[in-house]
Amino acid sequence: MAEELVLNAFEHGGARSVIMQADAPDDPLQVIFEDDGASFDPSAPVAETARASHARGLGLNLVRAYTRSIAHERIGDRNRVVVLLVE
Repeated sequence: MAEELVLNAFEHGGARSVIMQADAPDDPLQVIFEDDGASFDPSAPVAETARASHARGLGLNLVRAYTRSIAHERIGDRNRVVVLLVE
């Protein structure tokens, strides 16, 4: 899940830096990602294409499968994604 978000920031968002922070004050584990890439909408549906392996948004579906929740906000010129991991 973390690898997918980091790779997406670099490969699709054009980010030059990604900061990841994990925090576990209570269950579940919370992971925060911040990057300087292009803005995106993690709630957007997966685009259907002729080749499913290249469908836009499949990586975010993988992230959704391993998280209890995913939240995104744009703060200035940075994306901030907060995920709560599934137990």
